[in-house]
Amino acid sequence: MSADAKPLDTSIGVISDDQLARVQAAYGLKSLLVLPFFSLNKSIIDLRRRTETARKVFIESDQGILFLKELPWYCSSVEFAAFQTELLSRLHDLGAPVAPPLVTHSGYRFFHDRRTGSIFTLQPYVEGQSWTGGDGEARAAGRALAGLHTHARQTRMNGLPGMRDAFSSAKSLVSLLQDSAEQPEPVREEIDDFTRLALAAIERSRTEAYAAGYGAEVLPVHGDFNPFNLIFGETLESTERVVGIVDFDNACLDDRAHDLGESLVRFGWVNYRGLSSAYGAVPTGFDQTAVAAVLAGYREADESAATAARPLLPAVMTAVALELAAIGLLSAYYTQSDLPALRHNVEALPKMAAEAVASVW
Repeated sequence: MSADAKPLDTSIGVISDDQLARVQAAYGLKSLLVLPFFSLNKSIIDLRRRTETARKVFIESDQGILFLKELPWYCSSVEFAAFQTELLSRLHDLGAPVAPPLVTHSGYRFFHDRRTGSIFTLQPYVEGQSWTGGDGEARAAGRALAGLHTHARQTRMNGLPGMRDAFSSAKSLVSLLQDSAEQPEPVREEIDDFTRLALAAIERSRTEAYAAGYGAEVLPVHGDFNPFNLIFGETLESTERVVGIVDFDNACLDDRAHDLGESLVRFGWVNYRGLSSAYGAVPTGFDQTAVAAVLAGYREADESAATAARPLLPAVMTAVALELAAIGLLSAYYTQSDLPALRHNVEALPKMAAEAVASVW
């Protein structure tokens, strides 16, 4: 079944009344009204129709419109919640377009519901619109990412996690294919072959990146910088601008090339189904216009940092693209018929990524 045809499951995405009551008490909200629907680019979005990994709702309260989100399973720990929310708070204080997490009566920037184990964050609603595919938005994304990195370098935090590079993340996702649901033997062999080739390619990319200086400077990075984690505001003097960066659930310490390389893949490689985050056809090449726009925006804001990251980008782009290919298979965006094209990309990606960067810079 395609993601477009996914049936509405109203039991998964709904936060129970008793849990909402505990959230309300923790944050001292005098009143709240849950808004399971919201308007996005003039479309009505039902938050109960979920392909994501965490529950989320908008709340109308005495403190204004707020966004309540449950941390997904893969980062749902008190330690990560403390790191993420402190990072968000400090980035906001430094001027980054990041909504600050609200503080509970107990003084925490997150609420740990000990009855269920769930961890929630509550942030002010950021008004704007989603990505519409324009080159101006891609350039604005590059500028916003450079600004985010500038602010991230200035953060002074306690309890920082260890470094987690882009290649480790990619290998972890690709390795999940080895544990995916059982398939007929011929299909299983094709998936195993793709997995083996992809893991080897990621390891080669990792070796090349570190030889070129990867990790020389480590800072807090977003970890999932893509068009759907950005909120765009009204144009200012004919220039697109980002007014909100959201979803720091993959935030970690790493080289800035992690985010920059990922942004080039997310804007310039992946084919999406319309303007949704669901994947479309398997990519056959980079959109050089999109790659050029993101890089131009980043260089406009921080030329020296972009120049330092440049030799690292093809290796990161290769690893991230293979990670997303694995996600496509695991999410059934890609099927058995796509495996030959995916396997071809394993071999072709390093050259295509290098040419995409070289052609515009």
